[in-house]
Amino acid sequence: MERDVKGLGVVLAKREVGEGNVLLSLFSPSLSLVEVKEFGARKGKKALRVPLYSEGNFSLYRKGENSYILKDVDFITIRHEIMSSYERMIFSSLMAEMTLKGKDYSENIYNLISSSLDRMTETYDEKRVLIYFISHYLDFFGSLGDFTTCPVCHRKYRDDEVLGFNESFRVASCSSCSDREGMILPPSARAFLARTLELDMDDALSLGISEMMRDRILSYLLRTLSLVWPSKLSLFEGQLMKDWI
Repeated sequence: MERDVKGLGVVLAKREVGEGNVLLSLFSPSLSLVEVKEFGARKGKKALRVPLYSEGNFSLYRKGENSYILKDVDFITIRHEIMSSYERMIFSSLMAEMTLKGKDYSENIYNLISSSLDRMTETYDEKRVLIYFISHYLDFFGSLGDFTTCPVCHRKYRDDEVLGFNESFRVASCSSCSDREGMILPPSARAFLARTLELDMDDALSLGISEMMRDRILSYLLRTLSLVWPSKLSLFEGQLMKDWI
């Protein structure tokens, strides 16, 4: 087994371990999700300090099957701007937690989280970035629903139809098949999400939409996420996302 390995990766979580050490959760398209110990990160003046959400080419020493020690890193981007905004911090944390717990560490998911974190550091509307991330992530796993036909009764939606949510199928449905109170997706919102799924990120983020409709779409997606996600998302357990779901 080769001990010295290198790979592109993004840091999605950090926690303190032992005295002065940090454990990084590193998502790499070549290494999958790995735990990397950063020795002396909280004490040594010359120690490497790898920021949360930073991305780069990591040089690691393999201790075990999923255990690594950080040797060096050539940063591509630091993304320190995320930490300057409360909403960007919260939304980035949700995207990172979804990626960590989603257990799909493919190149497609890597590109999605990397691009989304990039946009969180720029002048884009962070709520629009989160809409793009959640809608595409859920669509990868078939958990978003079909915006043309009801999955329950198989009737094609009218252009002016308001959608609801069916808990048994765990996807958007026509109003007649909806059994979840408060889950409402207007026609314009449905059209926006359908178009978002067809576009790359920058084109999708440039689509015209009002702030009111943006917030309604985000609330619908977050409620959907809370209903379809197979495990607990810590951000949904406290008060941080309470206003949205």
